[in-house]
Amino acid sequence: MTLVQAVEVEDYRPEYALLVVLDPNVEWGHEDPEVPRYRDRGGRPTGTFAGTGAGWVTAQAPGLADHAVRLELHDGPPPADHEEFDDVLEASYRSSSGGLSVTTLTGGVGPADLDLGDAQWYRVRVARRQAGTENTSGYIWVLRFWPDPVVQPPVWLARGQPAIGGPDNGWHSALPRWVTEVASIAANTARRLGRPVTPQQVEDGFHSPPLYPVGWLDEPLWPRPSANGHVAPGYRAREAAEQRRLDEIAAELGVPPLRRKRDVFPLLVAAGILVHEGNDAYRAGQPARIDKVLSLPPDEVAAVRQRDMRCRYDAVAQDLEAVLRWTPRTPLETTPAELARRLLVSEVELGEALAYAQETGLVHTDDGRPLRLWLGPRGTS
Repeated sequence: MTLVQAVEVEDYRPEYALLVVLDPNVEWGHEDPEVPRYRDRGGRPTGTFAGTGAGWVTAQAPGLADHAVRLELHDGPPPADHEEFDDVLEASYRSSSGGLSVTTLTGGVGPADLDLGDAQWYRVRVARRQAGTENTSGYIWVLRFWPDPVVQPPVWLARGQPAIGGPDNGWHSALPRWVTEVASIAANTARRLGRPVTPQQVEDGFHSPPLYPVGWLDEPLWPRPSANGHVAPGYRAREAAEQRRLDEIAAELGVPPLRRKRDVFPLLVAAGILVHEGNDAYRAGQPARIDKVLSLPPDEVAAVRQRDMRCRYDAVAQDLEAVLRWTPRTPLETTPAELARRLLVSEVELGEALAYAQETGLVHTDDGRPLRLWLGPRGTS
């Protein structure tokens, strides 16, 4: 098919790690369209990579470097080229004015960068790849639009990273900031050097006065000095409570109480956050979730589990929700194999994501065969 027009936006600097493309003149009033469904009344979810709606396209644009964005209008589906990119999503898009404006989350909507024409319904292929050049470490983006009156659910054609997110083991929230910072510095230093590191190597390799002066590992954990000499009311009481909780954790893990930053290494090893190797050397570990290691009250166990599940499945559950937002008729009748292929995940991953999406009320099923899915919690279909 033919390329009709194109525009490139160089040196695009995203806000909050989001690429935002908007229709500059949306005039649908307060209608609640059949598709895309109700989430277009406010949110613009990106899921694992990107999302589309009525008058918007958003995508995850991580990093601090500039990005290069290219918008294209074609008169029909362009040739498949997803092998050239890290991530590719193909989805429907609803246009109002026909314009497209590349903007930022808080930048408002400026004049149109590209004019799509008079059609209302389009298909868009959102693709990105890491630039990885000498001059930039951002992403190269290509968003290809073409008229398509047949509304279809989105399909993921390439994934540069797993759809299931990394776990939240709960330790970062439970331990004081200085403890987790020592763990992070030690793990990053070992990763950079390619071998386990000693506390002295950690200290020598990370100097950034005034927070990390020479000998910073021998500084006391408490009381922490104030930057301007002023201590807010209640600050020392919060420090004392923090110290008591850390002493309790150390006792349960069977390590001495922590008083200096250097003392955190035995606790980090006992928690599994670091691994002790050789002569006083350490590398990053793979800790079990904190509620599997420590005795926690039931409400804390529930909170830890919820945070972990959110980190793992929230983004892919949004992808699943996007499929239903763009399904012309609900329920969506499919099979686990077909839906997994559309999402570009395994059937096991789909099952986990679907369980989370139902638990959080994003979607629900009737547990029958074939698989039938509706938006929202059970009882709203």
